[in-house]
Parts: sequence; C-alpha cells; structure tokens
Amino acid sequence: MPHLLIDALSVNNFSGRHVLTGHVRQMRLALPDWRLSMLVQRGQSQLALDCDVAPLEVPVGAGALRRVWFTQRHLHQWTRDIGADLLFTPAGMLTAGCPLPQIVLAQNPWPLVDLARGRERVRAYLQRHAFAAAQRRARVMVYNSRYMQALYATKLGERSGPSLIAYQGIDERYFDQASPCALSERRDLVLVSVMAAHKAVEDAVAAFALAKLGHQTRLRLIGPWPDVSYRRQIERIVAAHGLAGRVVFEGEIALAELLAAYRHARAFVLLSRCESFGIPAIEAQSQGTPTIVAMGTAAPEVAGAGGLVVPSGAVGEAAQAMTALMSDDALWHRYSHAALDNACRFRFTHCSAPLIDALRELAP
Repeated sequence: MPHLLIDALSVNNFSGRHVLTGHVRQMRLALPDWRLSMLVQRGQSQLALDCDVAPLEVPVGAGALRRVWFTQRHLHQWTRDIGADLLFTPAGMLTAGCPLPQIVLAQNPWPLVDLARGRERVRAYLQRHAFAAAQRRARVMVYNSRYMQALYATKLGERSGPSLIAYQGIDERYFDQASPCALSERRDLVLVSVMAAHKAVEDAVAAFALAKLGHQTRLRLIGPWPDVSYRRQIERIVAAHGLAGRVVFEGEIALAELLAAYRHARAFVLLSRCESFGIPAIEAQSQGTPTIVAMGTAAPEVAGAGGLVVPSGAVGEAAQAMTALMSDDALWHRYSHAALDNACRFRFTHCSAPLIDALRELAP
C-alpha cells in the first residue's frame, strides 16, 4: 500500500487551504488503497481531518524558520517511522530534511516578478533560491498554470525532469448554487481579492473614473485589506476622483453575500500585476459574469474566452472594456455565455486528475 505524506506546514491562509484541501480530497477519492498522512502545524489537525486523511501534528506554528529547523532535524526519522514513500508539498519548494521523492506544487509567483521592496527583498531572494532548488531536484514539478510553468523556466532555468499543469478548482458550491441573474438586474462592477498592493486596485479605480458609466453604477471592493496604509491610499484616490459613494469598500463577506454580489455584477474587474491563477475570476464566471483582467499574469489564461484582456497598467483600455460591457448588451451576452462555459473547466474532479495520474506513476 503506497503511503503519501502531505506537507501542509506552509499553509497559512484561506487560498492555500482551499487549493490543498481541494486536491487532497480528490486524492482520497481516487486513491482509496493509499495511505495518506498530513503534516500540520500545532493545533491544525482539523485541516487533515477535513480531507479524511491522518493528521501528524508538528510542534511548530506559522514561522518559516522554526518550521525549516524542525523538518531538517526530525523529518528524516519521522518518514522512516511512518513508512512514507512519497511527499507532496504545495509550497513551491522542497521540504527540508525529507529523503523521499518530492512532488512540488508551484503557485507563488511573488518572489519571481520583481515586486519586492525594502526588507521584502531578502525574503524574495531566499524564496527564489529555494524555488530554483525545487526546479532542479523535485521528482515532479506541478504548476498551477502554464504562466507559472513559463515563469519558473524563465527565471530559474528550464526543468529536465517530469512536470505537469494542475489548475485549481473553485468551491463546488459555486456550481451547486449557480443562479445567474438577468442582465437587467446587473448594475455594478465587482473586484474581489485580498487587497494587497500588487492587486493594482488603483488601476481599477482610475479606469472606473474614466469609464462612461451611469451614476448609479458602483465599483464594489470586496475582500480584506492586510495593509491599512494601502487602503488609505485607495481611499485618497477615490476621493480625488470624486467617487465617494460609488466606490464601495465592503471587506470580507459571507459566501451567500459573495454569490449574490457576483450574480448582480455586470463585470468582474481585477487588473493585478501578480497572479498565478485568480480564483475569484472563475467564481464570478460561474455566475455568468464576464471578467476584465490584465496581461502579464495567469489571469488571461484562466479567464479564457469569458474574459476581456487589457495591457497591464492601461487604465484607458480597462475603462473602454468597462464601458463596452455596461453598454453593449449583445457583447455582454456573448462574454457571459463564454464565462459560464469556461468556469466548468475548473472543477477539482478535472483539475486534480493530472496530479493523481503522476502519483500513480510514482507508486512503489
């Protein structure tokens, strides 16, 4: 019976948990004769139990240095004690101290796109070094988009070993509860994201200010703001454009509210400068909502025929795309139908299949 060890020690946010649990649940279903165990941080055993796999709780928290120290010191013996054969990690880098063949999922472009500033440059340098080691030595590299595969090759060198693409699925509830609204009920634009500076919220606001839209149309900013200073910067831009009341800061909202926001939106807008995938764009498309995304990331690849693509930083062209979707009903319907079709590509049952095939090939 093959035994797969899953390293979840690096998973510290909602997106990371969503991707990992989505793939692991498919592994559990597709590999019923395998043993699956998951390394989790102190107090995080529920993450493994939610996937119906055995938790192995490690006495470390979210700190990266402590985690690396622990795995280097103890993981070799742990893998021998439990009889593990393979290790899967979603961290984009090899798990230190692990003697097993490793399958590495690459989904973090940030250290490779030259956006780091100040002290962040040190962290980005260390991550690039670790990513490069994985690119050379991992048994299999798994990229969550063709964009990420090309980025690793360009920045870290071409890979000689096996590699594959395994896209991310969205929560199945978006399909189960899909109920797209009629066009007459769609009045707003929505931007859903964790509002970090590389998401270029300022570009979306500037484009909204330029677009020829009715005064009843709002731009709804939905999601948390980890950096308070960045939110204040966007608030100043909103005020400078005279858009108070039309650009709405909503923060995090419950799933039912988020579904309603997608359904009542005329378009989803995200002009991010750093994106390895872009889950909210597909969530929006599952409700028949076309997307407007920027070049230079994985977003155009993922949005497919359901997305209008503009050059990064080109707020004038983004404004034109907003105006077109708000004013041209025939165009909107064409993109809405394409969005619904495109979203169906991103069910985990389909997205995880290449990864599961690779695991079967590696089984001892």
